[in-house]
Amino acid sequence: MFTRHLSSAALHLITGRLGDDPVACATQSGTSMTIFSLKVVRRVHSDYHTTWYRVRTFGALADACLTYLHQDRLVQVQGHHLSAWAYTDPATGKPRATLELVAQNVVFLDDPNVHLAAMNILPTGDIPFSKVVESEAGAEERVAAVAG
Repeated sequence: MFTRHLSSAALHLITGRLGDDPVACATQSGTSMTIFSLKVVRRVHSDYHTTWYRVRTFGALADACLTYLHQDRLVQVQGHHLSAWAYTDPATGKPRATLELVAQNVVFLDDPNVHLAAMNILPTGDIPFSKVVESEAGAEERVAAVAG
């Protein structure tokens, strides 16, 4: 009898701001790896809810992220591998959890030279995407920089 096996895939697309500067490290085989935290804020009525993601990038993408990303940059991260794990915070002893995404693609959405105040972004983290305007020339430069 023929048995059919179905396969599935998930694509995760996350847009948010870096919580801190990226950290460089390497895998045991020597592949470059960059890790950064991504803050995603959503608004429900008058309440703001923040979700933090830990993002890992490898190889040329890791090198580009380390070079061009810094705290507060607005990025969109795409990846297939999203995992959740629990741990105990060594400083407080409290249980914690984290979401981690292995990125296959990172798109830089803002101009690295524009300060957040100039973009009129609210300090609570509400991101008015209509305020993020990018010229075609700026987009081409960022794509070329990531492509390396």
